[in-house]
Amino acid sequence: MLQLHDPNYIKSLREEIKFEFKNAFNEYMENALGYDHYSPITRHGYSQFGLKFSLFDSLDTLLLMNLTEEFENASKYVLQTTNFTKNSTISVFESTIRDIGGLISAYEQTGQRKFLDLAEKLALVLEPAFKTPTGFPYAYINPGTNYTEDHIWNIQKSLLSDIGSLQIEFYSLTYHTGNMKYWNLVNYIETIANKYILPSIYFSYQSTYSEVPTSLSFDAFGDSYYEYLLKMALLAPQNSTLYSDYFITAIKQASKQLLVTSRHKHLEFFKTTVYGQSKHQISHLSYFLPGILYLASREYPNFKLSEELADRLMETSVKLHKMTKTGLSGDVLVFGENGMTWEDSTYKLRPEYIESLFYQWRVKHKTMSRRLAEDFFNSLKKYSKIGNAYSSVSNVDSSFPGYEDQMDSFFLAETMKYLYLIFCDDDVISLDDYVFTTQGHYIKKKDHRR
Repeated sequence: MLQLHDPNYIKSLREEIKFEFKNAFNEYMENALGYDHYSPITRHGYSQFGLKFSLFDSLDTLLLMNLTEEFENASKYVLQTTNFTKNSTISVFESTIRDIGGLISAYEQTGQRKFLDLAEKLALVLEPAFKTPTGFPYAYINPGTNYTEDHIWNIQKSLLSDIGSLQIEFYSLTYHTGNMKYWNLVNYIETIANKYILPSIYFSYQSTYSEVPTSLSFDAFGDSYYEYLLKMALLAPQNSTLYSDYFITAIKQASKQLLVTSRHKHLEFFKTTVYGQSKHQISHLSYFLPGILYLASREYPNFKLSEELADRLMETSVKLHKMTKTGLSGDVLVFGENGMTWEDSTYKLRPEYIESLFYQWRVKHKTMSRRLAEDFFNSLKKYSKIGNAYSSVSNVDSSFPGYEDQMDSFFLAETMKYLYLIFCDDDVISLDDYVFTTQGHYIKKKDHRR
């Protein structure tokens, strides 16, 4: 651990992370250019929606790491070949957080208007999806036909994380273009807060047509909504009291109603309720919460619960990494009468654990945060690296975990970015000046822009 006090050693770690990112990105460029994601074993690209996610998601990571040539190559391809009006279905949520978010960050860092213009084009393509009785957008839209639809397994309902994680991107579009249309499309948080609460904890499923809430969760389908309550308070000062009050009240109420401790290993976590039935599980997605609570403790020191709760939830996520043979966490852990088991033992290269370590480091500056980040990086290299790129692994609790052959764009947008930033000085993408979107794109706070 003494090495982690040595500036030269910290620099060497930072440079190694940059080297690994550069090689992974270049392998994507060589074998999968234009595809959303990369398969490093079979060495080809694959797409969810044909929106070049890995390119858009990498833009600000490339800028952060001063990879100028790679940034120029990526941005040139994006700007010359992107067509958002194709006759194919796209996700409102995914296209917003990955493409619009990446473009806004690139615009703010370079001042090149073409990035903002392209982000605005995509927002206009998505606009018809918001034409619903509640104003909550459909999950999907076909830009070629304007046909809209819900998730096939969630008809006439919207996921809270889908509809509540668009605000930073659309608010920023309005700020930079001066067009209120974009903010007006997503300015429905008060509606959710005032109509869909039990009490002050928000349902994961919101009806596109009427008020039929069904589930409470800080896990998948609800997670990033809470993140955006806090971050919108920090991004837009005129809304700070409204959003911060919603966030703080939700955390306090959830701590009373959903916080539990497992009998086995004494793991503390927020349970999920579905139609009133409790579901005791921990997903990798929920590892984001300690980080958000550390950020809240930094910004609102009178919110005493925040840092204490963050420490306890962080301890849970650390334990779940240490208990596996790879040092990586599976995707979903479930609890039953006979203990706990991995319902999904894959590690999908997700960023939430390292994201929370980043916030823990920036807020508390304890060497332990960097040591855990270094441990994670070493596990990543040992078990996930394939050639010059990285792959999701099949079984985190095996010394020979196997591979899923998937490198999602969030690995480039978030996992490697937060790893890099943990070993940077605090003034590199300072929390005084920036907020991070749920996809890890850094956006300037409004009161620092003019």
